[in-house]
Amino acid sequence: MLKMLCIKKTIIIRCSLAVSVFLCQLSILVLVACYTNPEFDDPLCGNIQRSKIQDIKQVFFNPFTNGRFAMEEDTVNIEAFRYNFELEFEAIQSALIYFPGFSFALDCEPKFNVENISNISIILRENYDDFPAGTDISYLFLLPDGSQLSRFRDFSAMQKFFSLKLDYIPEKSESLETTLIIFLRSGDQIRKASTSPVLSK
Repeated sequence: MLKMLCIKKTIIIRCSLAVSVFLCQLSILVLVACYTNPEFDDPLCGNIQRSKIQDIKQVFFNPFTNGRFAMEEDTVNIEAFRYNFELEFEAIQSALIYFPGFSFALDCEPKFNVENISNISIILRENYDDFPAGTDISYLFLLPDGSQLSRFRDFSAMQKFFSLKLDYIPEKSESLETTLIIFLRSGDQIRKASTSPVLSK
């Protein structure tokens, strides 16, 4: 009888240790995923929020060197150049779309199901290489997955930050003077003008 009690006690202790180890590992997984970057310490971690776009907060350019992003007066290699922009969203309602399981631990940057966007374009304000002012050059910019900005139509899981690669090598070194335009379903537009650094081969 005493032997049986000892065996049961041993099993209980081992099970308790196993559960404790599992919970500890799960806690570390979530903490590392959601707090790696304080910028993404957000209650929306693991959720997608129904939203509408409010504004273009900023347009800025890579490369990031010497503690700052590239500026208009800089000259940068076309391969290192990235056209970045940050969007501002406004929640439509407090309800969140939640995806159960552990997938949320892989990426805790907030995502937004944006319902009022029609499309996004980048228009030249001044001539660039052989392209005249007024040309829509959205098809020259690639998203991280390699698709063209001009074809981007899935606004169901948008992030605040976009980083685009220019898929074009100009004949001469010059800046890109553009206007980023968000076309809304209402017919309105949100615009942000910018001038890139000088782009060279």
